[in-house]
Amino acid sequence: MTDFNGKPIGTENDFPFKEKFLGLMGIGVAANGDVWIADGADNQLLFFPGGKVKDGRIVKVAGLKSPFDIVIDGQNRVWVSNSQSDTVVRFPADDPSKVQSFRAGIGVRALALDSKDNVWVASNMSLDFPPPVIPDGASIMEQFKIAAGHMLKVLSSNPDRVTGVVNMIRPDGSQPAPNGFTGDKAVSVPWGLNLDGNDDVWTQHSPEHWQQIIKETDAHNASLFASGELIGAYGVADQTEAKKVRVADGATVVTDGPYIEAKEYLGSFYVIDCESLERAIEIAAEMPGARFTDVEIRPLLHEGSPDV
Repeated sequence: MTDFNGKPIGTENDFPFKEKFLGLMGIGVAANGDVWIADGADNQLLFFPGGKVKDGRIVKVAGLKSPFDIVIDGQNRVWVSNSQSDTVVRFPADDPSKVQSFRAGIGVRALALDSKDNVWVASNMSLDFPPPVIPDGASIMEQFKIAAGHMLKVLSSNPDRVTGVVNMIRPDGSQPAPNGFTGDKAVSVPWGLNLDGNDDVWTQHSPEHWQQIIKETDAHNASLFASGELIGAYGVADQTEAKKVRVADGATVVTDGPYIEAKEYLGSFYVIDCESLERAIEIAAEMPGARFTDVEIRPLLHEGSPDV
């Protein structure tokens, strides 16, 4: 941490923590100088009274799930967004046990206060968007990779779906639009959000971003089909719809999936017939989705070619 002149305000030894924090996210500063920091990896907050480094302590708050951003309103209440949830939590700075929770959208990100102490909230997806399955403990970038792949899959079959929403929560906790504002679908996967001196809300991304990716994917698939290399391409349903089947003592046992717990999961797959691994890598690199998530290549085993 540095001051406004870029001078460090303390060394690592000045912080009274034995732990290493690997998932620190948003920072909120109160009018009285208190500093709150979201620890997205460990579902907790760091609190520095009056901004004093040596007085810092960890604060556990109920309802945190990968906390992302923090603002402190004029009543000295701390608001925290949950990136792995659809909620924003609020509590008095002097009593973190008195927690209130408010629904926003799925994948809650940035928070901002306007001149009337209303809290504005940006969420990656609207409440009615099919939620991605993200394992607990995933880093913020792992979350976004999984969510981005999931959104691409959903939008490829239903491009008219709303992929982002902005909510406003009044100081009394009420919401004029509980399902949020989409700007006639102009809001798409918002991450950051802020307000100017006129209380105008600023955010980023547009639906054209995702529509362009879908168009690029369709064009890439058409090219592979024309070359004879594309055998098939299929989307895979979410892990919540998976079933595990096992035969035990002659009886068929069916349980909810997935087969294994993992931080990443299969969203879709292509069957490609190409001449070499080098060509397979080239095809994978050309996929628009490779800009957002990993593309894994595996050879298929079959009788005609025991080595591939």
